[in-house]
Amino acid sequence: MAERRTKRARWARGTVAGMDESVTDRLISADVSAMDGAEMRAHLDAVQQHLRSLQQAQLALLDENPEIVAQRPELVALLDQLRAENPGPVSGPGS
Repeated sequence: MAERRTKRARWARGTVAGMDESVTDRLISADVSAMDGAEMRAHLDAVQQHLRSLQQAQLALLDENPEIVAQRPELVALLDQLRAENPGPVSGPGS
């Protein structure tokens, strides 16, 4: 479990540190009205993948800071929810 947390934390730090805000901006600002079916599916896939990456980074940060999480019941609930939604090991860069 500790090894999994360490991998997840390293991955999250790299993801968050290297994550370009323009990815989120680009996904949000895309003109979906001009997309055909295949482009729309590709866009939705990209949005889902980006959301998963953000959730995994959030999970890693919470896992890395148990003393802070323990002080805030809403963070405990969020951590439980994220763990339930992301049960497998992190498969991001550096794993």
